[in-house]
Amino acid sequence: MLLDTEDVVQDTLVKTVRNLAHMEVRDDGALQAYLRQALANRLTDAYRQSRHRSDDTGVRSDLPGLEPSPLEQAIGRQALDRYDHALNQLKASDREAVILRVELCYEYDEIARMTGKTSAASARMMVSRALARLAEEMGRGA
Repeated sequence: MLLDTEDVVQDTLVKTVRNLAHMEVRDDGALQAYLRQALANRLTDAYRQSRHRSDDTGVRSDLPGLEPSPLEQAIGRQALDRYDHALNQLKASDREAVILRVELCYEYDEIARMTGKTSAASARMMVSRALARLAEEMGRGA
């Protein structure tokens, strides 16, 4: 799979703009850090996808398709929609905790520093509780 740099950057920016309403920028450079991490995540995903593809360009009819089926795509889209809806139902602090840990992959000590918690352990507890509330909200939407 060949990716154009502009496409990757544009895709990252579009997803970021969609999430701006859910973000709370607290420090100078926080948005830039968010974009840098989002772009790094997008490039990592593209790399992982490319590793799963074969270099064999011959066509064989007995091979299953590499792409998800329409049903798998619909189920994935539904789960993502449920996640987004549930995330929007959370209070801002819980939403921030989930986004920092799940979407941006920050470590607990970084989350503690960013959210004013006293330790990584307290940040871990905050994230754990937020994830439990998120799971509860997602269950309501099922």
